[in-house]
Amino acid sequence: MNVHGIASIANKLKNVRKRRALSRLAAPITTWSRHTARAHRRPPRP
Repeated sequence: MNVHGIASIANKLKNVRKRRALSRLAAPITTWSRHTARAHRRPPRP
């Protein structure tokens, strides 16, 4: 295995970890925004 292959594998692992951390951070934000949007959405007046 050459140096480039090792580097690419390490990069993939890093990206996966980053993505997991981002999703962990983003999940509560998206749920909270969804709840607030549902709460603020008013039913249409007849």
